[in-house]
Amino acid sequence: MPFFFQQTLPSAIAAFCSAVLLLAVLGTGAGLVLGVTTNIYMDGIRRLFTKNSDHSLTIIRLCTIAILLLSGAVVMAGFSTTILRWSYLSMGFRGASVFVGLCIVVFTGQKNFSPMVRALLYFLPVCYFILAVFI
Repeated sequence: MPFFFQQTLPSAIAAFCSAVLLLAVLGTGAGLVLGVTTNIYMDGIRRLFTKNSDHSLTIIRLCTIAILLLSGAVVMAGFSTTILRWSYLSMGFRGASVFVGLCIVVFTGQKNFSPMVRALLYFLPVCYFILAVFI
């Protein structure tokens, strides 16, 4: 797309369009990292380190750096795919991890799930990943 901008548009407009594209990419990446870091810290790591909350900011920063490095490695690897496929995978993960639990809470009013339901809720994103990548 930047090549298209450079070749077809006047230089000032091409620079503006490229800057808007860069801001969109950076904003998307920042939102992804913030959302993933928040979920991982709040739902997983915080529960492991509840006794010492003095280091929570350091843990969040380390988690953010790890997610940035991991997502950068995934982007650099490429896996011969397009960004749209990764976007659908991301939406599928969100739907698989939230939809069933939300339906149970809304339609039954239960807030405490049995171990079987919890296992199902953790297993659904794994199933979606297997279906989306290998089929």
